[in-house]
Amino acid sequence: MIEAYDIQKHIHHYAVWTAARASQRGFTKTEHIQAAIDATDLSALAMGELSEIKESKDFDHYHKKVCASLKAYFSENNLPFCSYGRVAKIVAIYLKTAVVLPTHGKGPLAAMIHPPIDSILLKNLHRQPAYKQYKLNQYRWTALQEQEYWALWEILKSIQKPPYWQLERYWTSGYCSFVSSPT
Repeated sequence: MIEAYDIQKHIHHYAVWTAARASQRGFTKTEHIQAAIDATDLSALAMGELSEIKESKDFDHYHKKVCASLKAYFSENNLPFCSYGRVAKIVAIYLKTAVVLPTHGKGPLAAMIHPPIDSILLKNLHRQPAYKQYKLNQYRWTALQEQEYWALWEILKSIQKPPYWQLERYWTSGYCSFVSSPT
């Protein structure tokens, strides 16, 4: 019997693919990242099935749990070493694709989700005179360990209050530019 294919499964598949593509540079195959994501409850969160997340501190606790689960999956399955920065990006891209975009950035969960942290975002933030003091261009997202990630997240939260996805106004892809000065 063929399993039903609904929009939630469709969103999950696309979110897995976007998370894999955004995080896999020189790392591992999409199917390994998919298996790691499928070993978590990220899709349950995206479908609104986890009611214990009511505020940012709850989301941060959940984020830590999922990142630990992803790191453990890579380690236990003899896959390449996966830094905390890389698993955090997997989580961020998955949830951006599965929650933030489908809800048009509205709702409490969309507001709490961490934006994807990468070198483009950090370099563009560093170029802003108001944020030079943080030396954000010195961070390498693929090498971030857990304590470094959370220290960096504290800095980013001081720059952008919820909804945190709005921090991505400082992200440019190279083919488009929408970086604006802080307001």
